[in-house]
Amino acid sequence: MDQIKGFIKNMVYRNEENGYTVLTLQAEGEEITVVGSLRAVDIGDTIAVTGTFIEHPVYGKQMKAESFSVTVPDDAQAMERYLASGAIKGIGHALASKIVKIFGADTFRVIEEEPELLTKVKGISAKKAMDISMQMHEKIDLRDALVFLQKYGVSGSMAVRIFHRYGTNIYSILRENPYRLATEVDGIGFKTADEIAQKIGISASSEFRIKSGLLYTLLQAQAGGHCYLPLGLLLRETKRMLGILEEGEDFEEVAKVQLKSLQLDQQVVVKVPEEDVNPEPANSSSIVRPDSTVRPDSAVQASGREAEARVYSSYFYHAEKKSAALLLRLLEACKEQMGAGRRSALEEAVAGRIRKIEKEEGYELDQEQRRAVQEAVTKGVVLITGGPGTGKTTTIRTILRYLEKEGSDFLLAAPTGRAAKRMSEATRAEAKTIHRLLEVNAQPQKESGAGNVSEGIGVFERDEEHPLETDCVIIDETSMLDLRLFYALLRAILPGTHLILVGDADQLPSVGAG
Repeated sequence: MDQIKGFIKNMVYRNEENGYTVLTLQAEGEEITVVGSLRAVDIGDTIAVTGTFIEHPVYGKQMKAESFSVTVPDDAQAMERYLASGAIKGIGHALASKIVKIFGADTFRVIEEEPELLTKVKGISAKKAMDISMQMHEKIDLRDALVFLQKYGVSGSMAVRIFHRYGTNIYSILRENPYRLATEVDGIGFKTADEIAQKIGISASSEFRIKSGLLYTLLQAQAGGHCYLPLGLLLRETKRMLGILEEGEDFEEVAKVQLKSLQLDQQVVVKVPEEDVNPEPANSSSIVRPDSTVRPDSAVQASGREAEARVYSSYFYHAEKKSAALLLRLLEACKEQMGAGRRSALEEAVAGRIRKIEKEEGYELDQEQRRAVQEAVTKGVVLITGGPGTGKTTTIRTILRYLEKEGSDFLLAAPTGRAAKRMSEATRAEAKTIHRLLEVNAQPQKESGAGNVSEGIGVFERDEEHPLETDCVIIDETSMLDLRLFYALLRAILPGTHLILVGDADQLPSVGAG
């Protein structure tokens, strides 16, 4: 192995993800190209590199770095060079020269420990002196953190995100519970946090690992289209995913305690059929609760059926519950508008109008199609389902002709652009994607599968405060509609509006949960 020492004159290339760097090192009177994983260094740094000299067929002699260490400049010339490199904003060549001329080899100590002395230099105010000192400390802290994280295989860009989230608390957090990264740092999931934890030496049966593993398993199920997992299945899948092989009740007991902790953190909700629940003292270790508000201070006994309890992420639990409430609101609003005494007369009038449309359009509906049209224009929510060739398109056309004759407004939409195009062609009316109908934002807010119900729904302009202004909304290819999008749609529909859902149970399912 060879070793060289010098200062970084130029950064030729750096891959921010894996840290691969090509730099020019001024060492021993010559410029040497150094390549390798050097993510924690920058222009002006003095470094000692250990590696092997190679002859590149295009770029010539290079040092392939195996390891490196950053050394603090220990002479006035090196300090001036570092300050003039642009590493510290606000210091150029002239100011760097003035600083070093006054403080000499003591320059870095003054900047770090007594920045107020920098005001002796013409052109440096008290505010600028503190800014220079803060920049120096941040660079030192960041460099140390990157070197620390590099030992655990963390990429440069990821290490910077971690440092910006935790600052100098990073060391205690990682040594105690690196699984916090999975929920608190963008772009870091359970698998990455688990790799770091294993390298740090966190036990495979750590409570933190089990807690994070439970949430990860639940979120993976959501990615597969599930809104919840039965408790028994969640425990088995988590144990399998974590690679915990030992038999016995230890894992299950620890997992239930951690699941309760996730409930207290409002990341998950555990529900059990209410008829199977008996009250239990508050100090119980049971993790399931029957009450609709799912208070973290209440607990229940599941009468031997605890394994059938349903575990949701908080977002999907509340989205499902609120979607049901919004559907009920649409149904009740139409009932109130119609009135009990008017139903019979209205149904006869609607039937007559449908027969008239059939005659005008030159086709005849079957009994089920007529019933579907009648339900669609008189009920708050209607689901029209059937396979290819069962008459769904003709039914929808008839509904649209009916609405047009009544002077009612309507909006057509589908989950995908292709489905919306087919809907337009079939009905000869404009159809949009649901995202376009709800006016998707250009920059949606961050979504979280385990957050509260307010998360992930600010992505659309249309909602309760800015609802869709129409008499009827018709959605085609409803089988592709996931819960997150369905909930957003329902929030944008006013009570009194008719909602018609059209689909085929045998067609493509949703990509997302629900």
